[in-house]
Amino acid sequence: MSNVSPFQPKLLSKINERLVLRMIQERGPSTRSEMSKYIGVTFPTVAKAVSSLLESQLLEEIDDASAGPGRPAKRLRLASENSQVIGITLSGDECTVVAGDLNGTVHKESVLRFPTPATYELLLAEIETCAKSFISSSGKSTLGVGVSVPAVIDYGKQVAIMSANLPLVNGKSIGKDIQNLLGHECVIIHDSHALSLSERLHGNAKELSNFVMLDHCIGIGLGLMVEGRFLTGDSGFAGEIGHSPVVLDGELCKCGKKGCLETVASEWAVEERVSKLLGRPVQISEVLELAQGGNLEVMQELERMCDYLAIGVAHVVNILNPGTFFIYGRVFEACPKLFDLLVEKTEELALKPSVAACSFARANGSLLDGTVASVINYLTDSLVPNLEDYLSSLSQGDSQNSIADETLVPS
Repeated sequence: MSNVSPFQPKLLSKINERLVLRMIQERGPSTRSEMSKYIGVTFPTVAKAVSSLLESQLLEEIDDASAGPGRPAKRLRLASENSQVIGITLSGDECTVVAGDLNGTVHKESVLRFPTPATYELLLAEIETCAKSFISSSGKSTLGVGVSVPAVIDYGKQVAIMSANLPLVNGKSIGKDIQNLLGHECVIIHDSHALSLSERLHGNAKELSNFVMLDHCIGIGLGLMVEGRFLTGDSGFAGEIGHSPVVLDGELCKCGKKGCLETVASEWAVEERVSKLLGRPVQISEVLELAQGGNLEVMQELERMCDYLAIGVAHVVNILNPGTFFIYGRVFEACPKLFDLLVEKTEELALKPSVAACSFARANGSLLDGTVASVINYLTDSLVPNLEDYLSSLSQGDSQNSIADETLVPS
């Protein structure tokens, strides 16, 4: 068995730093001794990794309140006192800018909202004003910015390729443009992926590596998590279920095609139908108030929405065979029985073995939380983008327990 590591010392240092971060993310504030035991590395190796993470402001030290007599041990936690990240959510009607810490906590006092402007230039100006107010007034170091976009995203180029519901970002390098304005690294993420991250961090997917997230809002999107990674497809376009055709020669969709799922099952489709029903324009918030108030005609329109949405959900169940299927949307928050109806209709349409193996649940995460989580993921994963691949290589090479100085031994 060779004692020579297949990796360079600098990479090994980064791997150790990533393992330290992952442990704290999973187990909370920890001492250096606890890290050494849990990760399976020597104390000096942990100390070196922690020192680097403290210097980069990803971690901070706190006193161990549970320590006994004598000099108290120091625990390390994800930075919250002196560091922050900025999260930005974009949609067709409203945009939000927030500040959060590296635990993924959104600072409720640091939330600014504004109506979505008519042009890309005005959008950038609003974002710059809001974000800079947090950056300049917080007294904290801003480590990065995350932006969730309702668009098909080229993750490699960080470009919003196409958004049916926010066309002003089409073809724009919005991440790069915001980075240039704010002077901080910026990453963009599909809004369905942001919701998936939020569910893993704050919701019911903490122990799940494989699940599906349906994002039902103005548009309809799908987040696919496989072995802890997003399934984005060859060009990043996977999950665009809202633009799957379900009605032959149906209504014109905002994407330019006809009969898409969004034309019969999205919030904007419901708004259009209820507006025709009432003879005046209404927004989804009023639609839901009418449904909650017992308006039978409005409720029938929402049930019709579920009929079509179940077709799309059944396709996903049959094709992907997910173990857990999360449903996100304010329609289902306001009218929980519509969630039950959607599941019932899906069970009628999907293959029995596939749907029997699938658990349906309402999502508990939020888009804001997920956007903040996207920055945290970017900051931590940038240390070692393919951590699991490296750990697998170490295992296959039988190099565990044999790396001098930069020992790396996953527990």
